[in-house]
Amino acid sequence: MEFRISDKMRGMKPSIIREILKQMSDPTLISFAGGNPASDSFPADDIARFSDALLQENPAATLQ
Repeated sequence: MEFRISDKMRGMKPSIIREILKQMSDPTLISFAGGNPASDSFPADDIARFSDALLQENPAATLQ
C-alpha cells in the first residue's frame, strides 16, 4: 500500500511532546516531564463523595 502525504506534512518535524508521551507507557520509567501523576494517587472515593454532595445541593451551579 502506498501512502501519499501532503507537502505540508512531509516537512513536519517530530514533536518533543509526542516523544515524551510515548515514553510514558514504559512501566520501568518514572517520568516527571509529562505531568501525569500515578493513577492510584487520586483520592477517587473522596472526589466521588464531594461531587455527590455538590450535585445534591446545587446541581445547576455545580455543572456550570
